[in-house]
Amino acid sequence: MKTLIVKRWARSLAALLGLLLVTGGSAQCCDRLVYSANPIYPPFHWAVDGGFDGASIALLRQLVADLPIKLEPRVVPWKRVLLELEQGKIDLVAPLQRNAERKGYLVFFASRAFANPMSVFVKVGSHVEYKTWDDLIPFRGGISLGDRFGGNFDSFLEKKLKVEVALSMKDNFRMLSSGMIDYFVTGHYAGLSYLNNTGLSRAVVPIGPYVTTNDIYFAFSRKSSCLRWLPVLDERMKALDGIRANTRLLEEYKSRTVEVVTP
Repeated sequence: MKTLIVKRWARSLAALLGLLLVTGGSAQCCDRLVYSANPIYPPFHWAVDGGFDGASIALLRQLVADLPIKLEPRVVPWKRVLLELEQGKIDLVAPLQRNAERKGYLVFFASRAFANPMSVFVKVGSHVEYKTWDDLIPFRGGISLGDRFGGNFDSFLEKKLKVEVALSMKDNFRMLSSGMIDYFVTGHYAGLSYLNNTGLSRAVVPIGPYVTTNDIYFAFSRKSSCLRWLPVLDERMKALDGIRANTRLLEEYKSRTVEVVTP
């Protein structure tokens, strides 16, 4: 499969590298790419000793395969990841939601990495009945620090909902289990992965329709010297999405047992 993908990329890669050289933007000036991710967001990505694992990390390795780029992980709390991207200390971030605020300091790939629907999670037997966003108004919700949901839900949340902001998914599921909040909004696949890996899948469940159904994308810091690799990597991302390599990776990692290392 890897050989087939590389062959399919050969012509577009040569053309793109030629374009970069003609315009004076040699991508090879960046041979070390510092990347990071939300350290607690399986099956997409999570922290392990000295780095990351997950579907998006496997996808990133495919994107840079046979290119003169050395990947260097930077494992810090999620809020700090966003700050260091803004400062240019981190070059690339694993797939996340696009929004106006993040576009101020990030340049997103045009091609998606994964579908990432957002769900409402509640305790089994909860009195929360969710069919539309308005149904959440009477209840106390929870979100994780730094999370964004897209599809106008962020604005609705800010104006209409009562939510607690916790540091991580772990903290929010603990608060939900103890009754401190009535529901928790997070990524559908990430939430299910956490519940399956902690034995909570019979006590906490997703309900109702997805809150949003947006895709997630890799992105470069606007201050990164590696930004010149974007045309090449985005073309490769488009090719991988076209043959559903990203979907297969997600399915593979959804079944993995995860032991998260919290930075």
